[in-house]
Amino acid sequence: MCFSDEASALRRPVDPALWSDADGLPLQALLEQVMQRLQAGGELAEAPMYGLRLSARWQGLVITVASKLCLGQLRRNAGVARMMGARADLPGSSVYTALPHFQLGPEPADGYAAGVKPLAGSLHWESCGFWDTRPESGRLTIPQAGAHLHLHGCSSDLRLGGHLHHEHPASRLERLERLAIYPLQRLTLLASDLAVDHLACDEGLLRFEVVNQGQLDASDVGVVVVIDDRWSSRRYLRLPWLAAGERQRFEMPLDLPVGPHDLLVCVDPEQDILEQESQRSNNRARLQVHG
Repeated sequence: MCFSDEASALRRPVDPALWSDADGLPLQALLEQVMQRLQAGGELAEAPMYGLRLSARWQGLVITVASKLCLGQLRRNAGVARMMGARADLPGSSVYTALPHFQLGPEPADGYAAGVKPLAGSLHWESCGFWDTRPESGRLTIPQAGAHLHLHGCSSDLRLGGHLHHEHPASRLERLERLAIYPLQRLTLLASDLAVDHLACDEGLLRFEVVNQGQLDASDVGVVVVIDDRWSSRRYLRLPWLAAGERQRFEMPLDLPVGPHDLLVCVDPEQDILEQESQRSNNRARLQVHG
């Protein structure tokens, strides 16, 4: 989830007096209380998603650092989670639970939580993120089932940055200093749209292009070439990166026996890349040739 357009006009600064009586509340509960009060007073429009900018000081804070968590590539994240030891059969198990956790702040009286590494650093953070009114929809990456808040940020001294595990028992909010809310009425699904284009074969040379017709860059893209539906002897290619709107040309020599053959070229055969189901039909292209 990201801002993909100018949102300054939607910015709604919040008076700190609105949370002056919220000492001791976890951040998510505090934000929910503030938003409910604003809506009750007609000062905040209802929206499916809210952008958030805030400044806060923490008594203790747990963070994780990982790229691609926000890309929504669910199969890949699940695979990474399994590779790193997360139990897929456990409720709430995800790539978040498998990532190294770092805890800022003094060591608690009962010691650091299991799997959490102590890390020295500032406890004053500038953060941005999103609040989803329908967390069950899956449109926002969250570390805990049913959570509304996804938050990233960096320490004010710019030494540390990452995903804020505000929901972690070891994360303790000291005070919220500044808050601005952005009611987002228009949500657009950014996705890749991979396709096989210009498939041709002549004089024993297979030529084709893989194009990304979507709005989201794709990484680690697999491509398979299958001859006569013999998947056991398929040829496999991999694209490290294919930006939105770009295409990559391939040429592959083929030594085909005499006679008719069916060639299949399929991009992203394991469906690791985020695409709308209605747009996956162009991931495959077939060609009838004679050897």
